[in-house]
Amino acid sequence: MSVAFRRAAGGTFADSFTITRGAANQAPVAAFSPSCTNLACSVDATASSDPDGTIASYAWDWGDGSAAGSGATARHTYAAGGTYAITLTVTDDTGATGTTTRSVSVAPATVIASDAFGRTVTGAWGPADTGGNWTISGPAASFSVGGGTGQLRFAAGNGLWAALAAPSSTTTDVTASIGMDKVPTGSGMYVSVTGRRVAGVGEYRGKVRLQPDGAVAVSLHRTNAAGVETGLAADATVSGLSIAPGQRLMARVQVYGTAPTTIRMRVWKVGATEPTTWQRSVTDATAGYQVPGGLGLFGYLSSGATNGPVVLSVDDLQAVPGP
Repeated sequence: MSVAFRRAAGGTFADSFTITRGAANQAPVAAFSPSCTNLACSVDATASSDPDGTIASYAWDWGDGSAAGSGATARHTYAAGGTYAITLTVTDDTGATGTTTRSVSVAPATVIASDAFGRTVTGAWGPADTGGNWTISGPAASFSVGGGTGQLRFAAGNGLWAALAAPSSTTTDVTASIGMDKVPTGSGMYVSVTGRRVAGVGEYRGKVRLQPDGAVAVSLHRTNAAGVETGLAADATVSGLSIAPGQRLMARVQVYGTAPTTIRMRVWKVGATEPTTWQRSVTDATAGYQVPGGLGLFGYLSSGATNGPVVLSVDDLQAVPGP
């Protein structure tokens, strides 16, 4: 630093003065709160602060060797259960940094039921990988397992049903992939994924309608013990989604809570990114259904279909606890 005085006219003078250095920059303070469900953790660092400036960036070390995260809020899914140290580094507008570390413990979701259909069965579906034996309703010749899928063979006007009673719960998140060997004519094929089936009462189900033009629609229903449906959320076509022979859809149905129960569904093409919003969602508090129940699948080929039989294939079924 240099200081100079300049007089407007000649002569000399002497004076004294004090130079005081300004306050040093203070480092930012890093702070965050984690929230973990199963293997996924969300972190929120909006409580971080800088006493004399602003925070310019946030960097996350997830503690598992994966790529760093960024942003005041972030989300990370771990590949395996365990305890991990998450480190947050914040950088202020002058380049100073602050760091803090918190440990989180994560664990995979408990699997209620699962089936990869890696067996060969004729006239039934046999035992699921997890969840007990499949119970079927319909001609035995219409059911088989082979080639890595469970198969249902439909004639026009034919309804077929398969269920797992053992995994009984009031909070279920079910996913399954579905495909067909041909596009049905008539009014199409209907495939329902049941998230709660109460014996002697009925079930909550999400329904996928596979239309003759390849379009896909979804709806939500409650059925009675005889299988008669009451619509809870009307049929709605999923924009931009279609299916053709050889392609597969992933259907996800969540049924959770009691009095009321939430039923919601979304469907997307296998290999695409799962949507973040639910395409159909509703609540229902009908007595008799507010208890634990099993899960299942139901299919129906419209009576107007003229190109039967149509074979529906099911794979990658998994049920875990819901929200």
